[in-house]
Amino acid sequence: MIIYYLGIVLIYYLPTLWVKLTLSKYDYELQNMPFTGLEFGNSILEEKGLKEVTIQGEKKIGDHYNPTTKSVVVASERLDKKSLTSITVICHEIGHAIQHNENYQPLIQRQKIISATKWISNLGSIIFYIGIPAIIASGSFPFIRICLIIAFFSVIINMVIHLITLNVEFDASFKRAMPI
Repeated sequence: MIIYYLGIVLIYYLPTLWVKLTLSKYDYELQNMPFTGLEFGNSILEEKGLKEVTIQGEKKIGDHYNPTTKSVVVASERLDKKSLTSITVICHEIGHAIQHNENYQPLIQRQKIISATKWISNLGSIIFYIGIPAIIASGSFPFIRICLIIAFFSVIINMVIHLITLNVEFDASFKRAMPI
């Protein structure tokens, strides 16, 4: 049973780890690159006619496109960096902005699914990061069991969401960002 749970966790986190390692491998300054990630991103937004979309830097939240505020949000250090990683990440997130502009149905469905299941993801995160030591210290086995089940379902729901909406990510990367 433990091997089963370990397998699920590996399947969920291994691709994320691989992406982070690959991005960090190419996240070095290129002296001959004529533009920063922000400059390149703004030129692409202008070229695609996405004048209402902005590019913002954020330290705490991961790279993403926010369809509500129409903003591409990337790590702050990517904005002024002349690296392949900066360009790639900004282009990928602009790919989501292009999807949003074209009313790409899988993106709209993904947003609905994420909105509907956000509460269990948040609850699972709280249990994972803050509560497990406190829950175990309580010594209440029924309470521990309930919390672990909630945390497990949180991981499973996030994994299923990512699998269902993987085509949105592939489309943003290979059909939208790669041509850029």
